[in-house]
Amino acid sequence: MKTATGSYGVTRAQTWRFPGRADCITCHTPAGGHALSFNTRQLNRPHTFPGGTANLVTALPHAAYPDAATSAAPPSPTSLPAHPALADATAPLETRARAYLEVNCSFCHRPGGTALGLWDGRTSTPLSLAGLVDGPLYYGVAGSPERVLAPASPISRNSSCASPPPAPAACPHSRPTRAPSPAKSSSAVESATSPSRAPPAVS
Repeated sequence: MKTATGSYGVTRAQTWRFPGRADCITCHTPAGGHALSFNTRQLNRPHTFPGGTANLVTALPHAAYPDAATSAAPPSPTSLPAHPALADATAPLETRARAYLEVNCSFCHRPGGTALGLWDGRTSTPLSLAGLVDGPLYYGVAGSPERVLAPASPISRNSSCASPPPAPAACPHSRPTRAPSPAKSSSAVESATSPSRAPPAVS
């Protein structure tokens, strides 16, 4: 155990935990692609370097990754897919919300993944097949109104799904939401995509 001093000058006891291989393979699985986040959609964004700002897709070849001698020049980033930022109001609400789930949850929440859930966090899976909106719970009781994400209800959060230092992931299966009464319920698609609603607790 060590002591650590925070930004406000407060010193506290700090226990450091070093994850072992068994901890890492919980998320770094064959189904998740082993190396997480290293894909075009997540790399296709500007990054601030000591010498300025550049798109990561075009910056990597300058660092000889991949091998510049054997690789062709990358295409223009504007021609490649990219995840929108959550604060990007020009992107559809559904696109931003699902990008968050793709980045933070999909490596476990997918077919063959390690998460105890029936929903698929990958953006490549159509919303109607992802098991998110009105999706059944893994441990749900038959006939229960509880859903992974009920229309007009917020997603609950559980930081145990994310290993530090990534941002806490939204884990809808952990503390299920209860569907509203039929009189107040809107359609699943409208609830997930309506621009008048804020993203369901994914910021």
